[in-house]
Amino acid sequence: MSAASELERISSFVDIMEERAAQRIERVPGGVALLDDRIPHVYFANQVRLDPSMETTAGAAAAEAERVQGAADLRHRRITVHDNAAGQSLAPGLRALGWDVDRLAVMVQRDPPDEQIDTRSVREVTDGGWKPLRRLMLENEDMDPSVIQQMEIAVKGLNRTVGLRTFGAEVDGVVASCCDLFSDGATAQIEAVATLRSHRNRGLARAVVWRTVEEARAMGHDLIFLMASADDWPRVLYRRLGFHEIGYFFEFLKVLPTIAQPG
Repeated sequence: MSAASELERISSFVDIMEERAAQRIERVPGGVALLDDRIPHVYFANQVRLDPSMETTAGAAAAEAERVQGAADLRHRRITVHDNAAGQSLAPGLRALGWDVDRLAVMVQRDPPDEQIDTRSVREVTDGGWKPLRRLMLENEDMDPSVIQQMEIAVKGLNRTVGLRTFGAEVDGVVASCCDLFSDGATAQIEAVATLRSHRNRGLARAVVWRTVEEARAMGHDLIFLMASADDWPRVLYRRLGFHEIGYFFEFLKVLPTIAQPG
């Protein structure tokens, strides 16, 4: 399968997963708006996704996000586009308008890891054992408790609508590292790799990701991928686990200032 075919298939997979999880979908010029009024602080659940085949400008895309996400009373504006050329075209203009730009490397698993990995501590977590880890990770990012609660609601929704599975590595009976697996039966996405700060640099993330790859292979998936920021270090870890970059998607985000409440 060519990289172009893999990218097309991955883009379709992500589109379908996002739409299954959305509370409502609105057609907008140049794409769709995915919205969930129950969890307004969760960025991935409230976004404008552009169709790369529809030409648009940064100004027009920003104005559409303002119209749709402003009407939903959101405190952020988020635009995504699953295409490198379209993303590169929009990035300078949106950055000039005050948006943050994140270029995501789409990485496909093809080769064995660079060394043998011990996955004996990794198991599928089906009893909510991952919750303390996820909550602590969010708290370490100084997230507001209401945001943390909405993120947990979002994860429950993903589990219900797209068949989320979680694999974790236990240390002294506590899940210290975990990641998620999304699947449509043929394509699998590994997502949300996280490790407790106190347990990093011990190979736990490697073990968790590789165990999840093994599970996906055993389930019959012929395409396994993940996405990582093109400017961050985890890409190096994933390359050592046999993942190859085949293209790039883009995420654009603008968080509005917090409105001070009357004293």
